[in-house]
Amino acid sequence: MKQGKPRVRYYDHDFYLNIEQSFIDSGKTYGCKRIAIDLLTKGIAKSSHKKILRYFKMRSISTNNHVKWKIR
Repeated sequence: MKQGKPRVRYYDHDFYLNIEQSFIDSGKTYGCKRIAIDLLTKGIAKSSHKKILRYFKMRSISTNNHVKWKIR
């Protein structure tokens, strides 16, 4: 408790490569929840979408499918 949070988090390089590959294969349209489902169906890794979201924020990754809502 006195030491506080660790400065360096555990970095799983292979897992993050799989995230990037899945994101590129989707045409940069999948968000963090769809990538989590995609990795689970491929049997690569079971992970939370929150962990993938943290990786997106760390790498400044954003999707290309922004939709402007129409006002009726």
